[in-house]
Amino acid sequence: VLEIHLNDERQHNCRVRVNLLGQVDELALHLKTFMATHQEAMTQGDTEAKNLVEVKVTNAINQVKKLQEQWVVTIPGNRRIEREFWQTFRSACDEVFNYRKQQQEALKKEIQSYLESKIDLCKQVETLANLEGDAIKTAPSQVKTLKQEWKKIRLDGNKSKAGPLRKKAKATEAVEDRFDKACRQVDRAYQAQLVAERREQLDRLKQKSDFCVELEQADTLARQEAQDDPEWLNVVQAAWDQLPKLDDVDLETAIEQRFQEAYRALATGESNISKEALTNKETLCIRIEILLGIDSPPEAAQARLAYQVSRLSAAMGGEERKIVDKQTEVEEIERNWYLSAAPSDQTARLEKRFRQICEMFYSQAQH
Repeated sequence: VLEIHLNDERQHNCRVRVNLLGQVDELALHLKTFMATHQEAMTQGDTEAKNLVEVKVTNAINQVKKLQEQWVVTIPGNRRIEREFWQTFRSACDEVFNYRKQQQEALKKEIQSYLESKIDLCKQVETLANLEGDAIKTAPSQVKTLKQEWKKIRLDGNKSKAGPLRKKAKATEAVEDRFDKACRQVDRAYQAQLVAERREQLDRLKQKSDFCVELEQADTLARQEAQDDPEWLNVVQAAWDQLPKLDDVDLETAIEQRFQEAYRALATGESNISKEALTNKETLCIRIEILLGIDSPPEAAQARLAYQVSRLSAAMGGEERKIVDKQTEVEEIERNWYLSAAPSDQTARLEKRFRQICEMFYSQAQH
């Protein structure tokens, strides 16, 4: 009776397992057919097709796992037969599981390609950061284009949360940081070039301003020569014409006007520089002294207080003041300084004061 019972149980186990094997084979065949149907669409990058396949594979794997849980041997038979039976079932299951492995391998390659594409953009931006002179001035527009390309390189929402990408989170963050850093380097190099060009133009403007100062001061050699020899004016004009022109047309026009006024004063002996010009020069000195946080000379203390009170009143009155960085404001003060004259008896004192302040500012800026 026991032997009959055991044989019946073995046969029942066999029928159950054959049935499980058949279900797995059916799932594998159905999945294979489904994959073949959508293969072309997936190859062309059809997101909807990829999502459908992803769902189909996931469902098939879950069903196979449930079937595996039902594989129970209550009465073992021949070991060799049992082992072969299990291997056959396992191979059928692996056929379904392999689709997930294929997806994971494809995803790994896609993620690697994603990172390599972004690294390539990083290298391009880093190359731009090493440009100099006029070449760096084209860099911002190129960086803008590269940023647009950067945004186009992305994975779909599901893949961006996938395990392989999470494992490479540090690498992804490093690439993002590298790109941002390279973009900042380009911007710094570009801004440095603009500062250098503005500095060059300011130096040219200062050179022309110094020339005008020589003409405006009553006790200069130029004025004495002009009084002794009228032809000396031609020498002055020729020397002025030899000075390099400014790129900014408005600045060139303004400094040319200052020269012409000084030239006429040299020729006629009459100067029409107003006291208001002196006040403006004093104010420019005060502005830059306030920027640097240094004291004004004792004789300028009252003027400094008056300037600060006027600025406070303007602010309380609702006047909006454009906020600029210290470098830009100092450059603006310099331009105004070089374009304006002062009464000849005050020129030397003011020029010395302003020059010392500027030297102090640029010395601090370098450090």
